[in-house]
Amino acid sequence: MKTRGIRWRNRAYDYLKENGPATSSELLLSVKNREGRTFIRGAPRNASHAFQVMRVDKRFKRKKVQVRGTTSNYEVVEWGIADEE
Repeated sequence: MKTRGIRWRNRAYDYLKENGPATSSELLLSVKNREGRTFIRGAPRNASHAFQVMRVDKRFKRKKVQVRGTTSNYEVVEWGIADEE
C-alpha cells in the first residue's frame, strides 16, 4: 500500500465505519479533516481518482450496484469495509 493520501484514506475508513457503504463521489464530499473541513491537499481530485486510491488499500471492499437514472440504469461502485460482512 502506498503512503500517498493516507490521511484521506484513514478518514474515509472512519466515515465508512460510522455511516456504512458509500460511493466515491459521496466520500469526496463527506470526508473531512480534523477541523471539519474538506481536504485541500492529499485528497483525490475526482471520483475516478478516489477509486484508484482506495482500490490498493486492503481495508476497503467494493461492490457494483445498479442505480436507476432518469433514462436508464447504470452501475456505480459502492465502497465498504472489508472486515464487516
